[in-house]
Amino acid sequence: MHQLLDMDKKIVLPLLFGFFILSVGFIYPAYAIEKPDIIVSHTEIDFGDVVVGESSSESFFSIANLNGPETVTLNFSISLDDATNFTIASNSCGASLLPGESCVVGLIFTPISDGAKHSSVAILSDDHETSVILIDLFGTGISDNAVDSDGDGVPDVDDVCEGFDDTVDTDSDGIPDGCDIEVVPLSCGGGTIQQGNECVVDPALTQQVSNLEDTLEEKNQEITTLNGIIDALEQTIADLTAQLEDALQIIADLEDGMPWNNNNANENASPGPIGKKP
Repeated sequence: MHQLLDMDKKIVLPLLFGFFILSVGFIYPAYAIEKPDIIVSHTEIDFGDVVVGESSSESFFSIANLNGPETVTLNFSISLDDATNFTIASNSCGASLLPGESCVVGLIFTPISDGAKHSSVAILSDDHETSVILIDLFGTGISDNAVDSDGDGVPDVDDVCEGFDDTVDTDSDGIPDGCDIEVVPLSCGGGTIQQGNECVVDPALTQQVSNLEDTLEEKNQEITTLNGIIDALEQTIADLTAQLEDALQIIADLEDGMPWNNNNANENASPGPIGKKP
C-alpha cells in the first residue's frame, strides 16, 4: 500500500494519463490512492466425517477490511456453490466493511448421502488486488453402521455398551463385561464379584455410584431434619394441649367457687340471666 503526503498540507490536482501532480512538484501514479484491503481467515474448511442426515458443529470464517482511509469502504458479496450439503448457518456480515471492521460467517455440513462432498464459498469484493476469494469446503457423509466410537468393531447404532469392548462377555449373559455389574473387569482378574469383595468396573460408573451415594446421604439428612421438625411440632402440640387442659381446669375451679354453687342456695342464689326478673 502507498501512503500519500498529508492531504491537509498539499493540493492534489487530477492530470491526464493517470497521474496526480502535487503542488510541491512530486508526481504520483493514480494507483497510489488508498483502496480497501480484504482479509479472509480461511482458505478451506474440513468438516470431517458426519453421519448422513445429521449436522456437523458450526465452523466459522471471518472477513476483515484491513487498510484504507476512514472513508474507504470494502464492498463484497458471499455466495455458496453447493447449498445441498453445506449451509450458511449464521452471518454477521452485511455488504460492506469500514477499515478495521470485521464480520463472521458460520457454516454447517449436513450430508444427504454417503461419500466425500465438496463445495466452495465465493467472496467477491472491490479489493484492488484480490477481487475473488474462494474458501473450499470438504466433508464426508457416512452411514450409522460406519460409526464405531469405541473401536470394538460394533457400530454405535448396535453398541450395547458404548465405551467398552462389546465382544468381551465373560459370563455369556449377553451383557458386555464393561456394563455387567456381576462381572469383574479383566483388570481385577475376571470372574464374579463375591459378597464382601469389590472391584472398580469403570471409573465413570464408580463416579456415578459415588454421586448417587452422596445424593442418598443428602436425602437422608433432609429426612432426619424433617423428622426433627415433626418431633418439635408434636412436642409443641403436646405443650399447647397441656396448657389448654390447665386453662379448662382453672375455669372449672372458678365456676365451682361461685356463691351460687355453695350449700346455702337460698342466700346465694344465682343471679340468673341478665335483664330478667325472678
